[in-house]
Amino acid sequence: MNRTIRLGLIALTLLIAAVTLIVGCGRNTIPVSGTSTPEIQPLPAGLAGYEPMTIPADNPMTPEKVALGRQLFFDERLSIDGSRSCYSCHVCEHGLTDGLPKAIGAGNKQLTRSSPTLWNIGYHKEFY
Repeated sequence: MNRTIRLGLIALTLLIAAVTLIVGCGRNTIPVSGTSTPEIQPLPAGLAGYEPMTIPADNPMTPEKVALGRQLFFDERLSIDGSRSCYSCHVCEHGLTDGLPKAIGAGNKQLTRSSPTLWNIGYHKEFY
């Protein structure tokens, strides 16, 4: 392989690496290394006028578990292609749904039904 082609391949490889690094740094994701610590807040008081949610005795709710759940809810790495988080379909401003007649899944694939709301999900006993 002559020197010009070799230098061109090296330049192309460096360009691809630089673009990948720039795009990767621009994403708002949680570091894989585990160095990110979720913000731990005290558990909220029960809602007045509602019966208390059933919480299993062998799996009590803790501020650390709630913080981890909040962190995972926004983490796009949990989708098959890294493009969607739970929040992508369960948006607070749309009543914890996406407001669409049919949901859009990973890879921008249109699903066969809408995103169900997560409103009062702690009281649900069964899912689909």
